[in-house]
Amino acid sequence: MRNIFDLQTLAYMVAWVGLIVLQWCCGFVWWQYALLLFFCIGMQVIHHNHVHLGIWRSNRLNWLTSLFISVSTAVPGAMMIGGHLKNHHVHHHGPDDITRTYRFGGDHNHLLGYLLHPFQAFFALLPVFWSDFLNGLPKRSRFSRRISLEVILIFSLWILLGVLDWRKFLLLVWLPQMFGLHWLLGANYLQHAHCDDESESNYARNFTGAVNLLWFNIGFHTAHHDHPGAHWSVLRNLHREKYKDVDQSLCCPSFLGYVFRTFFLSMFFDSCRSRSLKRATST
Repeated sequence: MRNIFDLQTLAYMVAWVGLIVLQWCCGFVWWQYALLLFFCIGMQVIHHNHVHLGIWRSNRLNWLTSLFISVSTAVPGAMMIGGHLKNHHVHHHGPDDITRTYRFGGDHNHLLGYLLHPFQAFFALLPVFWSDFLNGLPKRSRFSRRISLEVILIFSLWILLGVLDWRKFLLLVWLPQMFGLHWLLGANYLQHAHCDDESESNYARNFTGAVNLLWFNIGFHTAHHDHPGAHWSVLRNLHREKYKDVDQSLCCPSFLGYVFRTFFLSMFFDSCRSRSLKRATST
């Protein structure tokens, strides 16, 4: 293992599988299902972290772990590399970022924008993935071979579990996977809507509270963008050391407080509405 803190990563992976098996065998329990949804988000964060820096020092173990996470989340790791590493981290939510939030309906930050963004981002990325896949087929590119394997494994698992019990499959596997996928794509909106992509320090929003203990320091997004190869366990210290000049409106101590204020209270109180930091809106 590369870092001892990834014991938390392994614990989340085991808990995710265990909650599915437990409810599949013993029946639905609402609080166990709520925990399952919590770990579904955790699995997407783990997927994101593993794409940036593998859990293991062994390439073979990292490859096997990537396959497991891809099948677990129904998100091929090859797509994560193409859509996240080669797009989002290269362009930093700028005009060339395919999934930039202000591409879809202008520069906004509200509940409807958050709910729609995962669908908009997915359909914006899909043609790019499909083109890369088709272009790589004649050359048997690594991307085409990897995404073929991952998609086959994902659909094979779906078919197997659907044949065993399609109701349990939809409730315990497919719906949580789609919930996690929506959160994965929607995180881009939470972290960048109304930020200034032309700024060197204000292009991302940071959540500095308890959400980081639960989901692997996912809130320290500016530090992650500037140090994409850093292990998630060091992002808190990087944020404290290097990002004192980030606009304070982009440093939110409470993730839930931000969501409640920006997406719900803003419907009734103008003072709670998000204000854009962009100097010039691009579409």
